[in-house]
Amino acid sequence: LLLSLFLFSHCDKKNTPPFTEEEEQALNPADDVDEIRFTVAYTIKTSYCFEAETQSGFEIWAGTLDLYGQLLWLGKLTRDSCRIHQKYETRFEGQAIFVASLMDVLECIQGGNTDSCDPRGEVVFIDMREEFVDDWSIEMVTVNSIFEYDLQTYNTSFEHSILDPCKTRMDEPAIYQIGPSSGRRRGGREGEEMEGRGEIAGQMVKLKKMPQVMDWISHRSE
Repeated sequence: LLLSLFLFSHCDKKNTPPFTEEEEQALNPADDVDEIRFTVAYTIKTSYCFEAETQSGFEIWAGTLDLYGQLLWLGKLTRDSCRIHQKYETRFEGQAIFVASLMDVLECIQGGNTDSCDPRGEVVFIDMREEFVDDWSIEMVTVNSIFEYDLQTYNTSFEHSILDPCKTRMDEPAIYQIGPSSGRRRGGREGEEMEGRGEIAGQMVKLKKMPQVMDWISHRSE
């Protein structure tokens, strides 16, 4: 069971990501006892290659996989109608808040399958199809997912490292798949720590279109 999630989206000239935690709370002040909020934060570290700097616009998506590599959930971490522009920064951060029904989360947690109870970033997609200007090289993408339930904190982190960012770069309008990668989860009633799925480091796959939920995530170009 993967939860039905809703993203709070805000975008205008004054409201553009990344948002701080305080800004997120100001934009989404209401708390509903029948809902659970998930914070999914990302960090992109630019490489030091000659082609690392770009003024291209892009969207960031995170995907959750099942044990067999099928895409269970896909969520956009950048706001609707917003595209991030990388302006000669060495590090870029942002986050999005997703909301799910408390009953769905309870059913999932009580079923013992907490791997399917939250949105995660086992695979990342960077969409550069619409506003491509020049090449971009990155060396790491990190996605952290956190939520709280019954005084317990569930936190999952996935790191996606590019083995050779100076050669493996985003060099044309396309969707770039990074990962899947393994992750580490800390949470649960006993604060247990568990390894994620097997890691395939350094993978960047060029796609023609965004995958759909329940697609098999391959390491080959479409």
